[in-house]
Amino acid sequence: MKKKLLALLLIALGTAALAYRSVNYPGRAQRAKIGPVEIAVEKRISIPVWAGVVAIAVGAGLLAMRRK
Repeated sequence: MKKKLLALLLIALGTAALAYRSVNYPGRAQRAKIGPVEIAVEKRISIPVWAGVVAIAVGAGLLAMRRK
């Protein structure tokens, strides 16, 4: 049961990684204000395509394995 749950979780996370490709995360954003001009930098993590593909492949492999 745990193996099946892990496999489904990996497949879901891999699919989400391929769909979104990047994630914004909260934190202190760097800001600069010079006169009327304000500059803000968002923090963003890029997720490589290979990571999503590997997660899906490992999840599918876990589902395909026979129980012992």
